[in-house]
Amino acid sequence: MLQSDTLQSCAVVIMSQLSQINTLIDSLYREHHDWLYAWLKKKAACSHHATGLSHDTFIQLLSLPEMPNRLKPRAYLLVTTNRQLLECTLLMLIGMFFRLTIRKRH
Repeated sequence: MLQSDTLQSCAVVIMSQLSQINTLIDSLYREHHDWLYAWLKKKAACSHHATGLSHDTFIQLLSLPEMPNRLKPRAYLLVTTNRQLLECTLLMLIGMFFRLTIRKRH
């Protein structure tokens, strides 16, 4: 009986924490998505790329073991998004280098 009560208590705590995380991400998304999209639209080559990157940023938040500081959410979103922009650029450059290398061999 004690184990069942302990498991039930743990489940309640976990569900409460998940609910808080979902509420936090939902709040961040509602408050900052349009702003982040507008910022990305200025930086990205097209609006579709900006849409994808803005959504990827929020998906990245879901994979974090701990939520970021809520005091400066836009700063955190910019850092995360800039990292994704750098990663996309790096992958694009690697792809171009690879294609050029292949062409030179043929």
